[in-house]
Amino acid sequence: MKLWLFLCPNIMLKEVEFLEFSAVPGISDLFNDLSKGKQIVNGLPLLPSQLSDFEPIIKAKLDCYPAENRNRLVATLRGQYQEKSLNPIVEKQLGKLAMPNCVSISCGHQLVMFGGPMYVAFKILSVIKLANELEAALPNYQFVPIHWLHGEDHDVEEVSKLSFFSKPMVWENSQTGSVGDLSTEGLEELANEIASKSADQSALLYSKGETLMASTFSFLHHWFGSMGLLQLDASAKTLKELFLPIAKREIQEKVAQSTILATTKALEKAGYKAQIQPREVNLFWLENGQRYRIAPHENGFELLGSGQQISQDQLLEKMEASPEKVSPNVALRPLYSQLILPDVAFFGGPAELSYWAQFTDLFQAFDVPMPVIIPRFSALIIKDVQKRKLDKWKLGLKTLFEDEPALKRAWLLKISNLPLDLKTMEQELENWWGQLAILAAKTDGSLESWVLAEQARFNKQTENVFKRILKIGETSFEGDWQQFLNLKNRLLPNGHLQEREEAWLGFCLNNPLWLQEIYSQIEVLKPGLKVLAES
Repeated sequence: MKLWLFLCPNIMLKEVEFLEFSAVPGISDLFNDLSKGKQIVNGLPLLPSQLSDFEPIIKAKLDCYPAENRNRLVATLRGQYQEKSLNPIVEKQLGKLAMPNCVSISCGHQLVMFGGPMYVAFKILSVIKLANELEAALPNYQFVPIHWLHGEDHDVEEVSKLSFFSKPMVWENSQTGSVGDLSTEGLEELANEIASKSADQSALLYSKGETLMASTFSFLHHWFGSMGLLQLDASAKTLKELFLPIAKREIQEKVAQSTILATTKALEKAGYKAQIQPREVNLFWLENGQRYRIAPHENGFELLGSGQQISQDQLLEKMEASPEKVSPNVALRPLYSQLILPDVAFFGGPAELSYWAQFTDLFQAFDVPMPVIIPRFSALIIKDVQKRKLDKWKLGLKTLFEDEPALKRAWLLKISNLPLDLKTMEQELENWWGQLAILAAKTDGSLESWVLAEQARFNKQTENVFKRILKIGETSFEGDWQQFLNLKNRLLPNGHLQEREEAWLGFCLNNPLWLQEIYSQIEVLKPGLKVLAES
């Protein structure tokens, strides 16, 4: 794969349009309502309208966050950063986190190669931005941004694909097990290709033969460490020991399923759809480089895929002896994170926050306060030349989200300069026939049915005329239409939002100040999709 970089250090980003999430396809009603600060379900903190509204949330968290948990967290982080070249900012952040008046703002994501798609950077920058703003607004408290590295997931295929400059990048490997333990063997060629086109050599951090966890830690530290971000690998034994009582109770009482289903029922009653369905047991067991799901069995429990069956007492003994081998799934990981972090806010995307909203009863069952869950920053980056083309065609960006037949019709009517608006004409004709039917009915009741039948025949003929006009227009402007489709596919690759497909690293290699530009555009308490034009 050939990568071409054009270094443009003076590129600026300017907001040209702001879309509420309700105008963006694929965004759930639940996520949209969260972004507007609506009460989704009881027990879920509302999105504050101003920074000062965080203070009672901060006090509540500090009142119940144990000093032991803080000490273990700080010690674990210091150990994980021990081999890194710490800059003074990260050292300062670790010192702040040790203070009893310090809380965290967090986000999390599964490990990915070369930083992943744009929205990963958007989450991280959202966390950093809110921490900085709260630090300025509430000087009696201290704030640190934390990125939780999800290294125990086992979806290897998901972490092996990335779009780089609109070209697919695939890491060919046959490894299995937790993604954090994967060797980066096989990434050297891709890393060298990226590094050869840029002065920045951070991609080579994936070519040292380390684990994916170690490489991702170093890579993100390179880009975000100087902005004050702390990263956490929560697989450490000292942290899993804090989670052990919850894990044991899950084995003994199966708490997660019943509590999550209770909240889910309330959400569904309010008209929302569930994002996840909890299992009877929501834990995995890590062993021999593999991650086995723990499932109930007639003899106790089974480690699915291993062939092992085990009694409840034996499983509890194994968990007590090796707590680091206990791995929560998506239903329990949020609870684990809020147990070990002094968190007051969590940033996530549509899917993440939708399932977090299902956990209010679960958190209450374990007396762990829920943080405010906030939609991460979302943006569509459009080049100046692309914006000029859309302006020339007189098409708003919302039009891009329409299905292709409606989009093609709207585009054709704009670009062809046809001296008529077919939709308006259709409505005018409909109104005219309606008035004629009323007149016929007043004249002679039997005439109304005749007029309606004539209207049906006329409508069919008119539809054929309209189709013929559009067909001729399509033929005349087919080249322009393909040009437009190419532009649309650039902005919405594979029909998805650009931020879900395109690697953020490419933007940074073209423009070293890109992260700072995005940071300056983030308004944490005003969620929505920003359209940013490069200039």
